[in-house]
Amino acid sequence: MKIRHITAIRLSGLVWLAVGIMLMMKGVPLLVKATTNGHSPLVKFLIPMVGSADQAAMSLVIFGLLAGLIKGRVVLAKAARKGMQRLVSLSSPLPISQLYPPRYYLLLLIMVGLGVSLRFLGIPADIHGFIDLAVGSALINGGMTYFREGSSVVRGISTNL
Repeated sequence: MKIRHITAIRLSGLVWLAVGIMLMMKGVPLLVKATTNGHSPLVKFLIPMVGSADQAAMSLVIFGLLAGLIKGRVVLAKAARKGMQRLVSLSSPLPISQLYPPRYYLLLLIMVGLGVSLRFLGIPADIHGFIDLAVGSALINGGMTYFREGSSVVRGISTNL
């Protein structure tokens, strides 16, 4: 199957968006769970400052979203722009198999492995939830770059032809 540049860019953005949403949906319940168990170091640390376990979990949600926003806008937006430039450098229509380079799949495999290892290493729910929330937020923010800038990248390439 072959797709146009703009479709490839939107598909990449959709993948980042979907994985980000999935991680956030996984992270929030972990933070809620952290308010009910007594084994949550971040929640215990924050309770004296904010007053209750619920407020501590809410603080972690805010910090996780903020950390993800910063990482998404600084690091992942740059990666998205680089990915878009790579996609538009390929001839159109491009095979869907060329959507990502092989090293991207290796990076994806490593990231999934790290995510799975959090579950099996017995990481406390609040830390695990915070990481999932921050990474999910970063992926959503970075992935939005595909939607915000994708059309102009494709237009810029077509005007240079």
